[in-house]
Amino acid sequence: MKSIRLLAGAVMLAVMLISVGCVEEKEAKTFSMGEFIQIVSNYNRTILNQTKEVFYNFSSLNDNDEVIIEDVIHNLTYDSENNYTALYCITDLNNSLPFSGNITDKFQEGDHIKIDLHIVRDTFPYPYDQTWTISIQTIEEGWDRGIHTFIPISSDSITKI
Repeated sequence: MKSIRLLAGAVMLAVMLISVGCVEEKEAKTFSMGEFIQIVSNYNRTILNQTKEVFYNFSSLNDNDEVIIEDVIHNLTYDSENNYTALYCITDLNNSLPFSGNITDKFQEGDHIKIDLHIVRDTFPYPYDQTWTISIQTIEEGWDRGIHTFIPISSDSITKI
């Protein structure tokens, strides 16, 4: 009887170890700046009147996705009044991403860069009618969960490649 329990335990342990080895890590999704701007500019909005919920979701990104932007810097402009650097890449000359602080001393035009971002969900009461709930997919590195708003992206998210 003891050997049967020991054998059953060993089989269960082997199955668990095998299944852990089979779990695949999610692969990061890589985009150019132009592709990324296009994706994040197109939210799908769903309103559920019965439950008073509004959902904002990216059409092709999911919660917990890791997003890598690889591109070349076209221009950097530091806004000292608001303490952020607007970064433009060659694949989208019309839209920029704001990075916290002045990063013009670390990066320059022509640098090949990698930006590592994570997609998260924030859920909170609608500020103007607390009976409604907002649930939004957003960029973790560019979102303040305390006040539920966009902020400049952490400058730790960008590196040269």
